[in-house]
Amino acid sequence: MKKIILATLYSISALLLVTGLLLVSPYYYYNKILKNDYNSKWFSLNNVNEKTLTPTGKLELKEPNLGNDDLWRKFHIRDTNIPLPFKNPFFFVAPILKYNNKTKITNYGISVFGTSKLEISKVFFVNNRILPSVIRSQDLFKLPISTEILKGIPFEKIWKDVFLKDISKWDVPYSELLYNLYLLQLRSVILPDKFKTFGLIDDQTAIVELFSKDKDYKSELVLTKRRGLIYSYLIVTDLNNNESQVLRYKYLKEISFRPSSETLSPIIYKEFKALEFKDQIGQIGMMYLISAYSHNDDPVYLKEMIKYLERGEGNQTPLKRLYEYANERYGSTFASKIIQGLELEQDLILKRNIELEKQQKIEELSQKEIITAPAQKSDQERFEEKIQQAKENQTIKENRMIID
Repeated sequence: MKKIILATLYSISALLLVTGLLLVSPYYYYNKILKNDYNSKWFSLNNVNEKTLTPTGKLELKEPNLGNDDLWRKFHIRDTNIPLPFKNPFFFVAPILKYNNKTKITNYGISVFGTSKLEISKVFFVNNRILPSVIRSQDLFKLPISTEILKGIPFEKIWKDVFLKDISKWDVPYSELLYNLYLLQLRSVILPDKFKTFGLIDDQTAIVELFSKDKDYKSELVLTKRRGLIYSYLIVTDLNNNESQVLRYKYLKEISFRPSSETLSPIIYKEFKALEFKDQIGQIGMMYLISAYSHNDDPVYLKEMIKYLERGEGNQTPLKRLYEYANERYGSTFASKIIQGLELEQDLILKRNIELEKQQKIEELSQKEIITAPAQKSDQERFEEKIQQAKENQTIKENRMIID
């Protein structure tokens, strides 16, 4: 009897131990995952850190004095409608165009210079991407019970929780533990490898602060969810400049998104041609042509941009950048005249000068051909010539012998 009782006690103890292990083990492994100390066929993630677990939360934006709205206008560059200074005496703009020889893709950006003539803000446009689903990324998520739990959560909630939910706590129900791991997986895909903080400014838009080489500047990646896509851009802000803070707020509040299309380029170009000449040769015309070129990288828009800026004054900064980009992308500066004060590299100066000399020789040869070419007959002269030919033909017919 004693043996039976002991055997029963041992069995109960073993059952309790196994049950306890089954109940505790998910939390044990979850804790190890959060410490980046666990990998298995069920769940494996290598880039977990404390910053990934705890978002900043909801971010508040302090509104500065924005001034007159009439001094701003939205321009459609790539997928982004961005407000830029328009006939604004306090700011001027220059394009940022970087060509990647490996990917054959142009990366677009905008620099804004303030009243001090120093660069105070930069915006870089990032290619949009499909909103990811990671439900098939881990074997743990493929389990029927896991799939049922995760598919029952609205994606609107998931998007907010990616940037708001603290997932560092382990003492939560099993279903929430599973959901937290899913959020962790999503963060590993959506967030950059290295960042300082991340949070949400509204239901659709998140900000990820990146590390900056210069402590006086803040770099922020802005992510906005729209119709199954994530639209992104990068802002670089001067922390010690009030004008730069105005630009940051305006971008975060007013930037909107619209898909790029090649059909937009000729429409925007027509708008450019409708501008007054004084606007075509300055900042305004340049922004229209940047927009047109961003939708269809036909070099004709780039050539027009350079040609008109060369006719204006004070366009050294954008011209320098355009010459460098055109040379990198197309092997030519597309220059039509020498502009002083560009501070170009010596190799580029030499290349530009050779191009201008070649262009001058072609124009001289064309002029010689025009001078030496036979004079063109007028319409009246050609008409009288045809009348004379008709008379001669008639005379030949009347004097011709007919032999049967």
